[in-house]
Amino acid sequence: MTGSYLHKNLRFLRKKNKWKQSEMKDRCGISPNTWSNYENNVSRPGLEKVIELSKIFGVNINDLLLSDLENGSLKDVLNGEDRLQSVLNEEDSLTAWVILGQLKQIDEKIDQLLLSQNKSDKQE
Repeated sequence: MTGSYLHKNLRFLRKKNKWKQSEMKDRCGISPNTWSNYENNVSRPGLEKVIELSKIFGVNINDLLLSDLENGSLKDVLNGEDRLQSVLNEEDSLTAWVILGQLKQIDEKIDQLLLSQNKSDKQE
């Protein structure tokens, strides 16, 4: 996904909080292997999990998806200080929601493919 910082931000925010990958299961119900896949951009969390993660880390969804928190204005984002309004405009917000919608559709298609593969395997 072009322009997405999700995987980098998840790694950065986890490390900033001094949390280990193995702790993410207790914090948000994600196995260390799944979390590693998120951080390495092998797979992406679904819409509901992105929302949950934004709450856990205390950042808004737009920043989690579209801002380079490690090299950007993380201090302002996490401390609730005034930020430049130009960081994300309305178009960026719309883009984030479109991306989330696409992620949800992809997740549903993957689920359908896995389900049909499992049925095929059982028939053989």
